[in-house]
Amino acid sequence: MQMLTPMTINFLIVDDDSRVLLNVVKDLRASNFNGKIFTANSVMEARKIIEKEKIDFFILDYHMPQLTGKDLLVELRDDIVNKNKPIMMLSSENDREAVMSCISHGASNYLLKPWNLEGLLSRINSCWKRYEMKRKAS
Repeated sequence: MQMLTPMTINFLIVDDDSRVLLNVVKDLRASNFNGKIFTANSVMEARKIIEKEKIDFFILDYHMPQLTGKDLLVELRDDIVNKNKPIMMLSSENDREAVMSCISHGASNYLLKPWNLEGLLSRINSCWKRYEMKRKAS
């Protein structure tokens, strides 16, 4: 099993499917990181967490009722505090246009459901390393 590079990261996972939330949390806990994992089942709930907590890495479902993960992605990229942080989309949406739209709006990566542990952790590692390099360069 691939492990995350040892690091302290606070994650926020946003998905309206509680099974997805549980599985992502389980996968992150099985990896090698120290940090908190926050979960939300809607954009509205995610906003409340973002107001109160320091989030380092966002994992957002593309499709959710009312506001979508893409809506939250756009909000985060416009937010001075979170605009440069890694944001990974996690979705069953395999439509090329949807994927490209998320990437063009600033998604750091896009992972299709169902995922495997290796794919999830390698994408998180990749996003985090790019974020760290950019942060050190500025």
